[in-house]
Order: sequence, then C-alpha cells, then structure tokens
Amino acid sequence: MNDPMNEWLKLAFTPTDTPEKGRLSPEEKKRLEMLNTSILSEVKEREEMGKYGNYCKKSAQAAAAAAVLVLAFGSVSAAAAYHFLNPSQVATEADNPKLAAAFQENGSLFINETQTFADYEVTLLGSTAGKNISDSVPENIPADEIYAVLALKRTDGTPIPKAGTPEYAKEKNYFPSFYIHGLDPARYNLDGMNGSYTFFEKNGVQYYIIAMSNIEMFADKGIYVGLCTAGEYGDYNPDAYTLDEASGNVTRQKDFSGVNALFVLPVDKSKANPQKAEKFLQELNNPVSGQLPAEEQKRMEAYEKISPLVWEYYENTLTQENITSLCDLIEAQTAMPDKDGVLTYSHLIGNDYIDYYTEKQSMHVKDDTPGVLNFENSYSLDFEEDCQTIKSVEFVTYLVNPDGSVTKSRYRLNQKALSELKDFCQSRLKDDAAANSQNTAKVPKPTHAQAPQRQAEKHPVWEAQKAGGI
Repeated sequence: MNDPMNEWLKLAFTPTDTPEKGRLSPEEKKRLEMLNTSILSEVKEREEMGKYGNYCKKSAQAAAAAAVLVLAFGSVSAAAAYHFLNPSQVATEADNPKLAAAFQENGSLFINETQTFADYEVTLLGSTAGKNISDSVPENIPADEIYAVLALKRTDGTPIPKAGTPEYAKEKNYFPSFYIHGLDPARYNLDGMNGSYTFFEKNGVQYYIIAMSNIEMFADKGIYVGLCTAGEYGDYNPDAYTLDEASGNVTRQKDFSGVNALFVLPVDKSKANPQKAEKFLQELNNPVSGQLPAEEQKRMEAYEKISPLVWEYYENTLTQENITSLCDLIEAQTAMPDKDGVLTYSHLIGNDYIDYYTEKQSMHVKDDTPGVLNFENSYSLDFEEDCQTIKSVEFVTYLVNPDGSVTKSRYRLNQKALSELKDFCQSRLKDDAAANSQNTAKVPKPTHAQAPQRQAEKHPVWEAQKAGGI
C-alpha cells in the first residue's frame, strides 16, 4: 500500500551516513525531508483543528512516529498523519453542525477499527446517540436517534474518484447499516428499520453517515455496524451476512466476493431496556397506517386503478415500427460498454451540474441484435391536478448499434397516443364498473402470462412510481 506514513517510517529508520547496505540514496534523503515537512505540517494543522478532538487510538506505528519525530526535531505536541476525517469533521462536511457538536460530547464512541478486503479497507470511525442531535430532524419533532460514521478507502492507496465524474459513476454501490444480535439482517437492516444514510467523497476517501431510531435498548443483546457491497438495486445484499439461529450471532458470509465489513458496536450495556426493545419490534412489525392527505390519497387510488391499464396499452400497442408516430423523443444518449458490459450515461441536475450514472447492459438489453429496439420494463406516469386525468407517460428504450455502442432514448406519448390511451382507460373502467355491482372494483394487475415480453423480473410496471420512474 502506498502509505506516506509507512514510507516515512521506513526511510526514517534507515541509516543515512553509514556504508552499510540499504543506506539512503540522495533521492531517498530528499524524499525523507519532504515527508518530514509534510508530517509537521499535518501536526500543525491538527493542532489548529483541535476543536474537533483527537479520536484515534494510539497505535504502535503512531508511537514509533512520535519517537522518531522527537529524536529528529526535539518535541512536538502531536505525531500522527491520520488518513481520515474524524466523526465530527465528517458531520461538518455533510453540513450537519448539530451532529458535529454531538460527536464532541461525552458518551460518543470513537472506535477507529479497520477491516481489510481485497481492494478496500472499511473503518468504523465512531458512533453517537441522543435526542435531537441532528440538523436533518426538525426541531419540533422529538427524535431519539443513533448515528455511526464509516470510511471506505482503497487498499492500494489510489483515491476513490471525485463525485460527479464518469469514473465515480463506475464505482460499486455500498450499503451501510445497523444490525441487531438475534435478528435476521435481511429483515432488520437500515431499510427494514426505516433508517437512512448519506455519503460523500473527500480526498480519495468515501465517508458514510448512517442514522436511525436509537436502538441502544438492545445493548444487552448486541448491536452491529456494517458496510457491504450493495444488492442489485443499491439496497441490502442478501449474500453479505447471515444469522446463526442457535447463537443469534450476525456474521459475515465467508464466501462473499465483495466487501462485507461487520463491526460490533461497544455500546454501554446499562443502556439496555428489554421493554423498550420489545415495543420497538412490535411497532416495527405492526406499523400503524397513517392517514395520507386527501390529495395524495386520491393520487394513490388513481395509480392503483389506472396503472395496469397503462401497462396494457404500453405492452400491446407500442412497437418499434410505430414509436415515432405515437411518441415524441425527449433525449437520447449513446455509450460504449466497458469490458464488464457497463454503460455510463449522464444527466443534468439543476441548470448546470452534470452527474453520471452507470447501468449494466444485460439488465436493460434483452436482444442485443443491432437495430432491435428494447423497451424498458417500467414507465413514468403523471396526472393532472385533478389526480384523475393522465397528464403524461414517459418510458425508455435501448438500441444496440452496429459498432457495439448502446443508445438510450427517452420518449413521451404524444397527444395522439395520449388521447387514445385516455379513451382506452375510460372504456375499460366503464365496462368494469358496469360488471361490478359495487361500482368500486379494482382492475387486477397484469400477470406474467398477460405481459410476457416486457414484464420486469423485480420491478413490475405498476410499481414504476415506487421505483422513481425514469
């Protein structure tokens, strides 16, 4: 690993003025002087940033570094060139000063434990918990939450690409989460327990802040923090961890090919509360359905009623031959797949920021014959303000070109097609209403047999809105 501290230690302990084999060359002496300057500069910077606190455990390497610095320069007040921001700094970078202050309070855990995988190192930097300790929670909402901060870096020292670049878009997704001893991680993870996370890249390191309702009441059982290579859709990866039913231990899957770091959070066991833990699980497993606003409820009912009919029209009417007469082309991008079949496209955020994202060609292109149009297995459906009238339908197609590149196009139904679709839906709904004495029957969702050509394996079209549309 190309570690400046390791390099500095190696050079510092190599004789510079003896004829023995292995003495420093003039170039190495110059490099040592440069590293010394860099280390002292880092020390000064850390002194100036003392408000963040010193959270790192003192390692043997740090102790050796201190000894050499004292020999070489007399004395200094700090002697470690840290790889990472500390948890308070990470929160500051994430524009969360309230959480940054919470990490400086007594009771916060500073862990700095690292696990190494083939290409990456994962470090659990720290954790804190409390009521209303984050700027992401409105002040008028009482929230008792727990937070953890993780860092991800490459083992060879090369930086993780800057965000908003094509190189960054090709990076794998990772899923951070809390887990609880004795509970299935596939069910009780950050998604399943209604948590959230944010992440950013800084100086070649990717940082994660994860948050959820405070689960310190499980301290007597055991709490874990993990970071794993994400599943197919950026969520929990069912192959990363496993639960031992006999012991209740959550462990890493040994044959997992990606990253599946798992740390035991050293929570004070006196914070355990079995009664609160039981109530937490009951509320999690039996959520109380909240009353949606009338307009949102109306929109949901419209989706439930209209979406299957739109799918039927989309699946049975649109073809490669009539797409230009029934749809308007919104945009098109062409990308060449890399050696792993990954396509990199871009999209505009706001007025002037371009971001990049990747897609696996095999996930979207079922027929890679050049010139054959592949329709995506989902669409975006929008309604007018009355939450009943269809406003627009958009969808995506993929086409492999003779040179192997793939053109991704986004279409919108034109007025002619939209009028046909509205007439089709009204006719079908009228027939269904007449056939149902209650006049409230819901049109059944299409089955695999009804839509064999474009039926998505995991994202059926009537869930297009749930998946975020196009």
